[in-house]
Amino acid sequence: MTLSREAKSWVLWADAGRYEITPQGKWMLVEKKPEVTHWDKAQQRVSYDDNGDGRVDWFLLTSGEKGQRAWICHGRGEGRFGEPFPWQVAGEVWEGAMSSPHFAWWDEDDDLDLLCLMNGRLRYVENTNTNSEPIYAESREVILEGRPPGRIEAFSPWDLHRDGRLDLLVQMATGELVWFKRQSGFRGGAPVFRCEKIYRQ
Repeated sequence: MTLSREAKSWVLWADAGRYEITPQGKWMLVEKKPEVTHWDKAQQRVSYDDNGDGRVDWFLLTSGEKGQRAWICHGRGEGRFGEPFPWQVAGEVWEGAMSSPHFAWWDEDDDLDLLCLMNGRLRYVENTNTNSEPIYAESREVILEGRPPGRIEAFSPWDLHRDGRLDLLVQMATGELVWFKRQSGFRGGAPVFRCEKIYRQ
């Protein structure tokens, strides 16, 4: 299966044929190319290992009339992927607003957790199970000590101190770039970062 962006909609080619997202928010196998409705537009694709089998999987973000959805496609090797299925949080199909998803070992165990932006706030989504069978809990707001006021536009993980723990470079809506250093431990079930430096234009 390959991924393309035809008319700004997600299109997936799998073993059985062509999949597209229906207005009901589900992937549908179509035999012939239908008229494009533009209802569900491509936003972002992240490559990572969702089920711990050593193969590349896809985390897909789409947005349309039903709101934003996230989808997972498990890799089968040799550039092929399985049928997409909806990402779940706390046992429910996730719907909301997300950008900049980053999967990493945020709680320093052996499974991948998620840091992402939701409505301008940095959120932590913990995998409470294993890499092979991930189960994600409700998101918690990341603690950013010394954060300047304003909305967060984007962020990028980076081990700036080279201590084996990921720090954050955060882009504020005001134009400031903020370096947050990862701190030990958690607070309220979320990782803690401390402002180290603010870069102003």
